Amino acid sequence: MNQALSGHMRSALLGVCVLLLIASSWTGWGAETPPISPGSVDLEIKGRVEPPGPYSVGDRMRVVWELYSDPRIKVESDLTAAALKSLQDAGLEPVDAGDGASPAMLSNSKEKDRQIQRLSVPVTTFTTGVHRIAPVMVTYKDVKGAVQKVATPEMVVPILSTLSGAKPEPRPFKDPVPYPYRFSLPTWVWIVLASVAVLGMILFRRWRAPRLAFVAPPLPPHEEATRRIEALLAEGLVAVGQVKEFCDRLSDILRDYLGKRYGLSSMGETSHELILTMTSGNHLGPDQLSGLTQFLEECDLAKFARHTPSSTDLDGLVQTARRMIDITRPVVVPSGQEVKP
Repeated sequence: MNQALSGHMRSALLGVCVLLLIASSWTGWGAETPPISPGSVDLEIKGRVEPPGPYSVGDRMRVVWELYSDPRIKVESDLTAAALKSLQDAGLEPVDAGDGASPAMLSNSKEKDRQIQRLSVPVTTFTTGVHRIAPVMVTYKDVKGAVQKVATPEMVVPILSTLSGAKPEPRPFKDPVPYPYRFSLPTWVWIVLASVAVLGMILFRRWRAPRLAFVAPPLPPHEEATRRIEALLAEGLVAVGQVKEFCDRLSDILRDYLGKRYGLSSMGETSHELILTMTSGNHLGPDQLSGLTQFLEECDLAKFARHTPSSTDLDGLVQTARRMIDITRPVVVPSGQEVKP
């Protein structure tokens, strides 16, 4: 009997338990499920650095903030501005994409009953040490309208130097490595070099030696005077009215010739002095002295008395000068002795 009673009691207790479970499930039907993911609060913000460290100077990394919120709440803070301010304070430089746009990438998504806002900023730095990213504070209003605040924990980013070893200073220079080298040439090379040096010295001395320039023998006085008269006529002074200069130069040619022919300083003498010198030296005969006197007087008149000879008179002066040179030039006999007229 006792065993039957205990069996009924166990059955009754089991039935009561089943009824309690059914009742508890009925009371949950129709009720709204509170938001759970990833936490039990209305808004949660997380931060991390990708990829995981360690990092070196110049490495590119990405700082990510994720904001999980209930769709019913209102976020009043600007997540992008707060994140960029925190990066700037930490000494991390956002990497520009190159198109002038902001490097911060903001995206929105929804997962079950949670609104997810994701902010990603690529950064780099060229400063070693520990960079601390300050917590990012976000202000929002909960479902009851009360103002709330939530912040990320501080993120630490260690930046290591690219120099390996405990001492970044450059190592001291080592002494030069001795390299035994002895310059030597075959004997025949030395002989060739010596021969070339001697030959070069000989050629240099010949090149520097004074060279005897060919000097043409001077023309005889009568040939020189004749050429000067021809050159004077070729200038055409009479045709352009320069009669005075023509007579002056013609007189100088004959004076210079007589001086060279007889060894006189005829250029510095007057016409009268030249006639006396030629007379005293018995260089000319009476007819030649008369012709020379008339020639010099005509040239002096044109030179000093403003007398303009006619064309016939000028031709006569030229013929007189030529005849005087021709009859006074030295004559060479076959024996080589000079005979003076």
